[in-house]
Amino acid sequence: MVADTTLSRKADSWEWNAGESNIFSVKSLRDLMDNNLDIHNHMGDFQLVKWVPIKVNCFVWRLLCNRISVACKLVEKGILLDSVTCHFYGEIEESVEHIFIQCSFSRKIWSWFSNWSGLLPCIPNNYDELKKTVLISSGINKKRLKLRLMLIYSVLWSIWRTRNDFVFKKKRCSHLKTTEDIQIIAFNWVKNRSKFNFISWFN
Repeated sequence: MVADTTLSRKADSWEWNAGESNIFSVKSLRDLMDNNLDIHNHMGDFQLVKWVPIKVNCFVWRLLCNRISVACKLVEKGILLDSVTCHFYGEIEESVEHIFIQCSFSRKIWSWFSNWSGLLPCIPNNYDELKKTVLISSGINKKRLKLRLMLIYSVLWSIWRTRNDFVFKKKRCSHLKTTEDIQIIAFNWVKNRSKFNFISWFN
């Protein structure tokens, strides 16, 4: 084994062998991970949307796996809470299905989103319908699908942020403020993370 090794007088140096240029880049690392890690085996039919920050993609995936740290999940882990009811209206126990779908606050958001975007034929009424809304992709144009998922992710992310603002900052917002946040977040994602960086807020 040693006999087959050729020594050189050059100084030792690091070399990145995963890219064509032998120069390290974040893109070459991402390509290496995508090619060698079977992400879809763990994420099922879930689709990563490049227009959306990775932390939001991960959040939505965890939501679809019912692994978001809502009150009832924290209690199951033995964490003591002052209250396990919904932080928006205190209607019933805070579960993933309730906070993102059945809560009166969220229903107003989904109703607005359906009218505003025209991309949602019907409002999800339960957890399974929400999963179908996100995961079903057959018969949809690729760009339209990316836009649709990006907007849905912005809705879910904004509902969660609004909930957390109240829990941790005692900052209560109306559903109208959350709809404004959805529009701003979606615009910034498209403007800064897609090829459509020429768009203007006034278009």
